[in-house]
Amino acid sequence: MKKIDKGLIKKIATNTVFHLILIVFAFMVLFPVFWGVSTSLRTFEGIYQVSTDMDAASGNIFHKSVQLFKSLFPPAPIQWHNYVEAWHTGHFSKYFGNSLFYMITVVAFMLFFSSLGAYAFARLKFPGKEFIFYLFLASLVMPLPTIFITIYILLQNFPIYLILIFLILSSLLIFSLGSYRRLFWLALGILIVAGGSYAVMAARSPDGPKKLLDLLLTNINLLNTRTGYILPQIASGLPYTIFLMRSFFEEIPVDLEDAARIDGCSRLGIYFKIILPLSRPILAVTGIFGALSVWKEFLFAVVVFSDNSKMPIQTGLLAFQGTYKTQWNFLMAGVIITVIPVIIVYVLLQKHIISGLTAGAVKG
Repeated sequence: MKKIDKGLIKKIATNTVFHLILIVFAFMVLFPVFWGVSTSLRTFEGIYQVSTDMDAASGNIFHKSVQLFKSLFPPAPIQWHNYVEAWHTGHFSKYFGNSLFYMITVVAFMLFFSSLGAYAFARLKFPGKEFIFYLFLASLVMPLPTIFITIYILLQNFPIYLILIFLILSSLLIFSLGSYRRLFWLALGILIVAGGSYAVMAARSPDGPKKLLDLLLTNINLLNTRTGYILPQIASGLPYTIFLMRSFFEEIPVDLEDAARIDGCSRLGIYFKIILPLSRPILAVTGIFGALSVWKEFLFAVVVFSDNSKMPIQTGLLAFQGTYKTQWNFLMAGVIITVIPVIIVYVLLQKHIISGLTAGAVKG
């Protein structure tokens, strides 16, 4: 008789238990999705019939489990028109366009600025680099909802001098990257000439300096504007994306940049022609996470916008929730509509997402 390998039996038992746990966990995750799809294909009366059947079977665990399983399959006839009704009632065509615009704008600017910042942190040497980097990371402990009041006050009285500071810092960044220096000096010369001309005009007018000071201290109201909704979301996404991209950029061999620099390529040229093409995986990862964050955002839109025509798609779901009644079939249909674009984007970028998440895991 063959001797039984106890190690093999133990391995099979462990794998069996492990897979059973994964199956239970997968069912717990997928059940709400299947239930939502089933609810979106029922009539309003059919949904309450399911609830009535569940209440009737509450005393029997087996019958309740059967009713719960049956709730995943909508009865005939399937109400496909719920999706059409949800699209028109929730004004999803308008909100869908708004969310698409916000998502593309936020992700594009977030990837551009975070890739520039991450490349600077990975390759450049400047005073306070590590302090500034960890200062960025410290902001990760403050999610966007925790600073809604601060953002609301800032957007209500947004100072123009912050825009001037941003332009100066952007010019210094371009200058530090070693490219477009002529453009930098040209812009600086124009500013000096403009400032000198204004100083001459101010010398002839007693209130000239006061006008300049008043201009710099002028505040603009960004509440209920698309700009006021987009800017904070770009800023909130920068720390996480910079953290991921810096680690990825540090794994790119410096020899590639040295060879390009020998061929006469500037640092900014290296960034566009070498770094970005090699960074498609990490750009896909950070892009999909940023797109998900913008697409599912709801609370901040309610804080910023008072005009319904500027609201994102998630606010369209409010059309199905009233004071005394919630239209669950239309609400679930609206939820499925909002989820479909995310699934499509993930499927298209799945290859890059997986490679981006595993990039840098193994060195050497």
